[in-house]
Amino acid sequence: MPELPEVETTARLLAGAVAGARIEYARAPGINALRSFEPPLTALVGEQVLTVRRRGKHLIVESSGGLALLMHLMSAGRLQLYDKPAGPRDRSSRLLLGLEGSRELRLREFGSRQAAWVKLLRMPVVRSWSQDLTETQDLVQETLLSAFGKIVDIEIRNEGSLQAYLRQVLLNRIRMEIRRVGRRPAGVELDSNVEASDASPLELAIGAETLERYERALATLRAEERELVVARVEFGFTNEEVARAFGKPSPDAARMAVQRALLRLTEQMTSDDDSTPA
Repeated sequence: MPELPEVETTARLLAGAVAGARIEYARAPGINALRSFEPPLTALVGEQVLTVRRRGKHLIVESSGGLALLMHLMSAGRLQLYDKPAGPRDRSSRLLLGLEGSRELRLREFGSRQAAWVKLLRMPVVRSWSQDLTETQDLVQETLLSAFGKIVDIEIRNEGSLQAYLRQVLLNRIRMEIRRVGRRPAGVELDSNVEASDASPLELAIGAETLERYERALATLRAEERELVVARVEFGFTNEEVARAFGKPSPDAARMAVQRALLRLTEQMTSDDDSTPA
């Protein structure tokens, strides 16, 4: 994965080179790289590039019409500017942004994993996300400081125990961060003519009770089952991503493992519900 200095350098160089350029076309040859559907990529046509900036290890290409391309290069992606469009034999491009003067901004990815991704979002959504999501390196630093503050209490029984402990602490911290950001809605301008659609106190209470039952049931699962549930339900991992993360032999094996974990979770939540007094 490109390191922060490299991502920052890419953003600065591209910002100086493409600011003010009109967008003539926007295409996604790597269809699995595009992770959003509304607004469509064609909404960028005719707009001007305002700037290219970095947020964490994400690159953001802002346009004059209030849209922004949010992208993550992952391990093998590169965002590069070319003097002419890609040829028909090009197989590495995941996103093509045609600029005036026959130039082309390309998100390229080498290898077979194709993990780089792009989302086209409206700027209020991007601003809310970029202002509130804690940086990855900050999460890791906080995790290490917290863990090493309790190092004297950790019983290291065998090789890998400390690594497993740190991994679990980091997973818990990431889970807390995702929940914190997810519970805080994006700021939007209110329309005074729209009728209130807030949930009633009863609906809010039911939602809170369901979340509590989910968390109690999650705590009763085995470690791998718990992580499988979190990966699918909270992180939105695909079967392929679960297979890579948990060392499963195939996406189908990952799907079966997730199903078993979700079944166990459902059983625990149902049991918890039956034991709650009316």
